[in-house]
Amino acid sequence: MATLPTSNSSSISMSELRTFFGDSSSISLGDLNKGGSLVPNPTTYGSSTAGGGDVLASGNGGSIPLNQYDYGGVCPSLDTEANTLVNTSATGEQSMDHYYGAYEVVNPSINSLALTSYSNQQQWAGNTPTAYYGFYAGNYAALGGSNPDYCRLFYCQSVSSTSTSYAVVINTFKVSHPGIYTLYAATFGNSTSGCYFSASGTGVTLKNHALSTVTGNQTLPVTAYASNARYYELHVSDESQTITTNVASSGSGSEGFSCAIQLRTNCNYLQHVNTTDTTNKTVHLSQTT
Repeated sequence: MATLPTSNSSSISMSELRTFFGDSSSISLGDLNKGGSLVPNPTTYGSSTAGGGDVLASGNGGSIPLNQYDYGGVCPSLDTEANTLVNTSATGEQSMDHYYGAYEVVNPSINSLALTSYSNQQQWAGNTPTAYYGFYAGNYAALGGSNPDYCRLFYCQSVSSTSTSYAVVINTFKVSHPGIYTLYAATFGNSTSGCYFSASGTGVTLKNHALSTVTGNQTLPVTAYASNARYYELHVSDESQTITTNVASSGSGSEGFSCAIQLRTNCNYLQHVNTTDTTNKTVHLSQTT
């Protein structure tokens, strides 16, 4: 994998820039403007508050904080971090130090996906969490033959049957690239009880929409007969390390409840969970190519 230095403690050569941005021909700094054919401009994919295509669910500041779109929107960190020093063709000449910590477009995937444990599940596949059949899946596949690319990079759902105890699904997996990912969490059901999730591992950090680091179980809002959603960034410093997710839900009385998380690229932060639009579905900004 190729990376560029993140500070001026190391110099950058034109050969390194050519390798990082995937060009085999002779290039100059004039070829490396942000938004050109080689250097991505994050605004191409929206922002942390505006995606692309149609608005599929309107944000209300509460149960659904932000508008949800067909596709697009970058993670909040990338609004201010990704290629911010690199000029566009209209904003000035380049210098080598503009490319420290630069980002390039990659197409990430997950690997080593496994089910660690589960309890008290209902609804799918004989109440047993089954890969690619309702409970968990990875790498843009459909779930149960519906909703093309529904799972994006990773999807897990926990569906409780009653309030007697939490229904839990625990998975492990690895990502192909270090860096920042979108983690979307949602709840829905016919009761009001409790839902939470966690994501952990060596070198794994979870941040909320305000970019505050959060740890442990993240309690999610629940409303009877209504959807709730929250947005997070999952920061992974080492792609060789295993990530563990724990998704839990509980109902009230005889009513069940669903809690789900979805890992996406960082250029689909505001994508609606059920969208069938595949525009830019694998586009991801990374400091490692």
